[in-house]
Amino acid sequence: MEEAMKKGKKNIRPVFDTRRKIATTLTGLICLVAAAFLLFRAMQRESTVREQTLYSYELGVNAEPWVHLRENSVFSEEWLSAGAVYPRNLADLLWVKFSAKLTGEGGLTVRCGGQYESAVELAGYFNRDGEKKQIFSQRISLESGKIQAGEDGGAFAETIAQLNPADYAERFAEIERELGGSFEHELKLVFSGKFTLQSEAEHQEKPFSLEIPLPDDAKSGFYTLETGTVIQDSGSITRRERMQTAPSFPKLAGGVLFLAGGIFLVLTGLVFSKAPTPEEARKIELRRLLRKYGSRLVFTESREVVPEDAIRLKNLESLLLVAEELRQPAVCTPDAEGLPLDGMFTVRCDNRSFLFQIPEPLPLSE
Repeated sequence: MEEAMKKGKKNIRPVFDTRRKIATTLTGLICLVAAAFLLFRAMQRESTVREQTLYSYELGVNAEPWVHLRENSVFSEEWLSAGAVYPRNLADLLWVKFSAKLTGEGGLTVRCGGQYESAVELAGYFNRDGEKKQIFSQRISLESGKIQAGEDGGAFAETIAQLNPADYAERFAEIERELGGSFEHELKLVFSGKFTLQSEAEHQEKPFSLEIPLPDDAKSGFYTLETGTVIQDSGSITRRERMQTAPSFPKLAGGVLFLAGGIFLVLTGLVFSKAPTPEEARKIELRRLLRKYGSRLVFTESREVVPEDAIRLKNLESLLLVAEELRQPAVCTPDAEGLPLDGMFTVRCDNRSFLFQIPEPLPLSE
């Protein structure tokens, strides 16, 4: 019984001839190369940068101008608002309320602040043949201060500027006398500054500026003011994170399968398989011939009688060529395993017979 068990265990090992060993080992190596490629690609994790908005904000600047009129018999109101036409002879005061506000939202704690200034800017230009060049520029500060933090997490600033544009027309006249020539005038009221945003993620500064052109021509009897609400800027505080994608599961699974298959095939071809006995080698060779040439053979139920003077050929290919030349079938009789009986293939034509037979058992040297 022990001998039978040992024999059963031995039969578990596959029987491979040299050709099968090479084919199996080669296929296993190809699988290992494919596995290495797939595993390498699967572990190549792509890197991407994700930007997350932590705090977003908007900055708005507003100017509300009013012009005060001297006592007169034409206008019933004492103050004229923005958009009106102002008589220079009656206007003795320009009153402008400036305001700047930053509002924001987000899950980040942000401390807001900053500085502001209201000022008058004077500039002179030389114009010749349409080419305008600046001669000088002066900035006269009216008021400056700090921007206060708001309760809602933003910040705001508010100031009032009061001036008479006629005073600056006289200043232009003084400069022309000092320089010894006339030039084009530019006069404007400027409200400017910057908001600061401080957080654990980032520090930002956002400047703003709102300009109101002022009348600079003393000869003109009327003037208007161009002003309005301006959203200077909007922005956000963001956090950039570098993310790596997860390994590709399909490539990883495919690589593992190819790796396991490749190892199995290589070990089977080189270690686990056993060399065939002469009888096993003969059967392997017969099965190979049937796979290759079976469609060109005729199978009979009865054994073919081969005369002693039959011409023996060296291989089945030669026998099939003779069959084609003589236009006769190449015949074999299958045994119980479906293999050619006695390993014999024959072709008969008239009184001539041709024979090819695989020896039994097949010498291992072949």
